[in-house]
Amino acid sequence: MSPPEGDEKKELSDAELLAWARKRGVVTFFFFFSIAAAVAAWWYLTR
Repeated sequence: MSPPEGDEKKELSDAELLAWARKRGVVTFFFFFSIAAAVAAWWYLTR
């Protein structure tokens, strides 16, 4: 009985991992975008 439950958990974790990776990609994009925007603003204000 344990192996089937493990398989179900694995399938669920795969789907969650895919959604998490997509969400993490968006978060990473905005993270680097905000850093670039901050650096550009700082460079513009201090030059």
